[in-house]
Amino acid sequence: MKINFVICVIISNVIYGANAIPQQNTVSNETYIDRLKSLFKTPSTTMPETQYTTESTTQPTPSAGSSFTSKTNEVTSILPITPTITEENCTCVSYELCKPAQSKMDQACPNAIDVCCLGGENLISTSTSSPPCECVLIDHCDNGENTVDLRLDTKKHPCSSYLEICCSLAAIISTKPIACPSVGCGIRNSNGVGFNITGDNNMESKFGEFPWMVAIMEEKTTNPYVCGGSLIHPSVVLTAAHCIDRKTSQSLKIRAGEWDTQTTREPHPYQDRSIRRITTHPGYRRGFLHGVLYNDIALIFLMQPFDITISVNTICLPYANENFDESRCISTGWGKNEFGAEGKYQVILKRVELPVVSSDTCAEKLRRTRLGGNFQLHNSYMCAGGEPGSDTCTGDGGSPLVCPVKNSPGQYVQAGIVAWGIGCGGSTPGVYVDVSFFRDWVDEEMKLNHLSTQSYQRQ
Repeated sequence: MKINFVICVIISNVIYGANAIPQQNTVSNETYIDRLKSLFKTPSTTMPETQYTTESTTQPTPSAGSSFTSKTNEVTSILPITPTITEENCTCVSYELCKPAQSKMDQACPNAIDVCCLGGENLISTSTSSPPCECVLIDHCDNGENTVDLRLDTKKHPCSSYLEICCSLAAIISTKPIACPSVGCGIRNSNGVGFNITGDNNMESKFGEFPWMVAIMEEKTTNPYVCGGSLIHPSVVLTAAHCIDRKTSQSLKIRAGEWDTQTTREPHPYQDRSIRRITTHPGYRRGFLHGVLYNDIALIFLMQPFDITISVNTICLPYANENFDESRCISTGWGKNEFGAEGKYQVILKRVELPVVSSDTCAEKLRRTRLGGNFQLHNSYMCAGGEPGSDTCTGDGGSPLVCPVKNSPGQYVQAGIVAWGIGCGGSTPGVYVDVSFFRDWVDEEMKLNHLSTQSYQRQ
């Protein structure tokens, strides 16, 4: 344990400086209730108690305005494990005693929180005298199962959160080793962090899969989510200028390490930071009158750096004028699932794969829209998408478009920033800020603020 911690400290110090050291979490064994409470996630930055509400046992439907809501922690009681044989070639057991995707959710069981497990071979335990279990975070249970089914009816789940598992007392892990952050920028955690997921039919990302993704949030509002951004340095966020246009640094905050916006049960806590200053590109122009909207890029400098962890890290930036045409890239965000009033903001961070389209092809397709035949695409933009059903949408503005680095598996570079589009999910490509066009400007602003550019340099 001590060896792991020292290694993590050394790596963080070398790459980002002393302020990036991840904090070690340990679980107190003084009392039973303290041990349970310490297993649950709390925000990295303390929020006023009045901003938290009790979390429901069901996953709530996001409101039209935003999916970011108040969160809380609850301690769940010990639950007995009592399998019941039914007439339907399945056994009613606690959800945790059946292998993922092998249960009949619509089968009625005597106990409302049980599921009907198909076939005896899918039972993790069939003993009718199993010991009691405790609801703990899934990565705190050493039972060989670390997969969360997003399709699960949470009304039948024995715990208060779908990210918890009813774990036998002997299998509970009271203290977990520290997971060291990846060395270098743009490292995607393709298998997630702490647990895997199944039932991700709506393009949900895995927890910690894109550690550079951040949410820009407005303080003291009912719907705090403003737009997305990316971490390029522990103290610097890259986003679109139109997202934060006419907003003050005092009214906003940045959240990193977020995934499910309506729970605090993820294995690693999110982190909130206040803003020191916002720098918008001097050539930024706003408004769509005569197609005027360009140089849509901004840098947000933070009061305090983020702690670099396995679920919070930086993204690489492209070389000046690097071209990504015909690359297949990924954009992430909590934006709406469709255009218009019927679209809803997402609860879990979504990902969408998109092809990069050449500027000439994109401009030609945009002229076929209401923009008209005289529309000219500014050279500060690039395009991606145009595949029906796959697109970024309202609320995704400022979020990164990242492309795989050639000859470096698992590493990504930010090619674009979500800017604007004509509708969502159609055959017309979306428009993104071309980050490579502004690489020199970003470097210069970093130097003016006495910050290193090493955090986003490809090795």
